[in-house]
Amino acid sequence: MAVGAVDDEAADAPEGRGPRRCGLAGGGLTASRAAKREPTSSLRTGPAIIVGVRALFTSVPSVGHLHPMMPLARAFLDRGDDVLWVTGADGCLRLVRAGIAALAAGLDEPTGKGEFDHRFPELRELPPEQVRAEGEATAGEDEPPEWLAGPSPLPLLYLTLGTIFSSDAVLRAAIEGIRELPVRVVLTVGPDGDPASLGAQPDNVHVARYIPQQLLLPRCTAVISHAGSGTFLATLAAGLPQLCLPQAADQFVNAAAAVASGCGIALPPVAVDADGIRDAVQRLLDDPAFRHAATRTGEEIAAMPSAAEVAETLADAYG
Repeated sequence: MAVGAVDDEAADAPEGRGPRRCGLAGGGLTASRAAKREPTSSLRTGPAIIVGVRALFTSVPSVGHLHPMMPLARAFLDRGDDVLWVTGADGCLRLVRAGIAALAAGLDEPTGKGEFDHRFPELRELPPEQVRAEGEATAGEDEPPEWLAGPSPLPLLYLTLGTIFSSDAVLRAAIEGIRELPVRVVLTVGPDGDPASLGAQPDNVHVARYIPQQLLLPRCTAVISHAGSGTFLATLAAGLPQLCLPQAADQFVNAAAAVASGCGIALPPVAVDADGIRDAVQRLLDDPAFRHAATRTGEEIAAMPSAAEVAETLADAYG
């Protein structure tokens, strides 16, 4: 996070030649934020003063980078502070819909990934555990299945490989391994994926492109994922055991941490097949030690400072 002003001339620069405001009239402020920016009079006689800080967020426009920082941005907004987020154009709409002013700058996600691949072609030759670059795509959101809201004695499993490293081959192996178990499954293939590519599934399996995980995790018994930081940490915070199927980037480090903490199981790419995934999921469901460890970790995370407390601390230190 940075605190400071944004150059209004830069904000008005032509598209492709500098940052530009995204989808918000009046210089990028929502109505609720504009109301919060009304000057507060001081107790002494004199001009009005504005109380608060100006918080500048910046990130690449992928879901996995936007969502983890949104609670802190909202915490600043709740304080009445001025918040602006600078990111690629394809991330701005998601931010604006969340009530956060956005400014387009830099490359959009597809262009950025293409440029990265162009500059570092050698990374395509590395085995996945040596790759530390990550990028994701953004898209709209699907609705959860209707049966999710109803009572069921069957455990709910959330299966995802994130929003860019999603692999149909890995997802097919996973769903083949678990769909015959006495469970319900919500599987997401990523914003650019095609649910139909996995073929027909039984009634206990729902396939979608992207569903916000905060709608799923409170109902889940366990999670099967790529161990990307967003999904990995959210699963820990929810106190859920997890099966990690790391594909690239920091996912191998996260998967190792899940095993070391007792919160989960990890399968390397060479060990991923239907039988291995089925056996690992069955262990997560049958052995209460995984849930106990995950619950303890979730409680530790819950005891950490909230986004509101972090915002107050930063405002006190730098405001």
